Amino acid sequence: MEQLTDARIAAISALKHVRDDRDKQNVDRILDYLNRRQEAENAAAAAASVDSTAPSTTRPVAPDPDEVRTIQASSILSSVRGVLKHVDCGANGAKLTVASAAKTMQLLISDPGAITIRNQPGSSINLTCGPQTKAIQVAVEYLDKSDTKTGTLGEVRALEFLN
Repeated sequence: MEQLTDARIAAISALKHVRDDRDKQNVDRILDYLNRRQEAENAAAAAASVDSTAPSTTRPVAPDPDEVRTIQASSILSSVRGVLKHVDCGANGAKLTVASAAKTMQLLISDPGAITIRNQPGSSINLTCGPQTKAIQVAVEYLDKSDTKTGTLGEVRALEFLN
């Protein structure tokens, strides 16, 4: 619980340094997530205190699977920094090839509206399909979601231009 408080303090402090509406939205999402985690911990603590007052002859009841809330692995973002080598444009989205020091990976942009663009003026950017002629340094945040059909390792959620 102490970590949630520290994270909340850091997020509130970050609000003082937002550069634009997108940054504010990201901080608001973090605060919303922290509030939901706090509520879940409070509910778990309340349930534990109720269970501890039950007579010792009772057996715990298994929770209804439909009511169990879990954090899905898809909500955790991974990231990679490297050079944008290729943009493969297709009917089902764009596939980015990013070469980092460790490896080359392909990531999918299935919904361009769901991506946060950083270090670029405006809220959108036009990427050139095909091999990239300039060495464009990028940092990409993505959902770990391998797709054998598209040959990608994840879905892009944020794209930051480092040049």
